[in-house]
Amino acid sequence: MTSQPRLIDRETSARTKPMRLLVLGLCRTGTSSMCAALEQLGYTPHHMRSCMKNPQSLRYWSEAARIRYFDAPGAPYGRDEFDKLLGEHDAVTDCPSALFPTDLMRAYPEAKVILTLRPPHKWHASMLATIWEAYTWRSMHILAYLDPAFAGINAVFMDLFFRQLCNRDPGQAMVDGYEKHNEEVRKAAKELGREFLEYDVVQGWGPLVEFLEIEKPEGEFPNVNDSKHFIGTLRMMRNFRIMVVLGKALVPAAVAGLAWWWLYKRR
Repeated sequence: MTSQPRLIDRETSARTKPMRLLVLGLCRTGTSSMCAALEQLGYTPHHMRSCMKNPQSLRYWSEAARIRYFDAPGAPYGRDEFDKLLGEHDAVTDCPSALFPTDLMRAYPEAKVILTLRPPHKWHASMLATIWEAYTWRSMHILAYLDPAFAGINAVFMDLFFRQLCNRDPGQAMVDGYEKHNEEVRKAAKELGREFLEYDVVQGWGPLVEFLEIEKPEGEFPNVNDSKHFIGTLRMMRNFRIMVVLGKALVPAAVAGLAWWWLYKRR
């Protein structure tokens, strides 16, 4: 019996450096600041912004989510599949990786594990003001149909994320999903005997560099991507994609208009 074909099976990328660190806290737990800190420490982390540079990769992450959480056919992703998606990186933080904490721990037993945290009520408020707000923009839903190669791919993954986290319920179910995720990370780290740190980025460099056994760098710990900056960036990206879509629509219209004018003048 042959296994169900998957999109990832067409991908030929391979790992180029060993995976050293799995940061498995959900988005809006300081993952952007963590990404900047890890880059400063010499890591090459994978972050959601990596997918913005290569939006087609979200097709694979969406496939992995469907298989893992929604009973889609196909074998769950393991080390071979994650190597194809993360091969150029020696650390992960933020989504989409955070959706697969146990799978990633099993795939990379040699990697240290960090769970980024913030108080649940602060996390919830931040989610509602940023990612959930963008998820509910009517303009984004329309744009997803008009711009399937970028906005559409992102919209599909965002919907899978909220279905898995809270069944699209922005109330207490979202908070419960956050705490359930954190418990899954703790449980898997304990059962798999992993080097594990629970960490809030407001703690600064100290606990992080001690855990990683790295010398503390000069300067303050990065503080980037607060809620206002984040939602502003999302609006800029949305507006840019709208301009791209309009540009694609206007060029054929302009060509058609010029052709009509040329034919009219020849009459």
